[in-house]
Amino acid sequence: RTVLVDRFEDKRFNSPNDLTLHPNGCIFFTDPPFGLLNVFNSPDREMDYTGVFRLNPDNTVTLVDKTLRPNGIGLSPDGSKLYCTDSSGWVVFDVDKNGNTSNRRVFVPRSELGGGDSLKIDNMGNMWTSSTGGISIVNPQGKRIGLIKSDDRMANCEIGEDGYVYIAYNVRIIRAQVKVKKIHR
Repeated sequence: RTVLVDRFEDKRFNSPNDLTLHPNGCIFFTDPPFGLLNVFNSPDREMDYTGVFRLNPDNTVTLVDKTLRPNGIGLSPDGSKLYCTDSSGWVVFDVDKNGNTSNRRVFVPRSELGGGDSLKIDNMGNMWTSSTGGISIVNPQGKRIGLIKSDDRMANCEIGEDGYVYIAYNVRIIRAQVKVKKIHR
């Protein structure tokens, strides 16, 4: 095991949660407090915000945003869009070839899909995300094009190499066969 980074500006991260790799080698990751006892009120928190960060190839860390309550994160197939969950819904940033972000905007409001935890982006640029009622599939224009329904809370999903999407479903893992592919970086 190798720790790549555990602090930003001499403060320990809350509880890094999800990550995605940019084509240039930088790693974008979210840092919510969900792994801490008492979550937002944890006495162990050193940062007074939750954030989205970028670990650069030279091991420096850049703060992307500290106003979100992030969890899931993903990049478009070409690396030009960064998607992130937030308590308000799902947001998207433009990303340049160096990994710099700009133009943050709402991608899908929470009112359209409900909750949100994990997200993954497939080879077609569609976002697969936990939402009220199951896993929603959202096209690059922000419109839901599918729903894997559930009778219980689905938290996380991953597109497998074997043609299935794997879903963490309360106390079990389920899978569904899909036609899309995982993005390789």
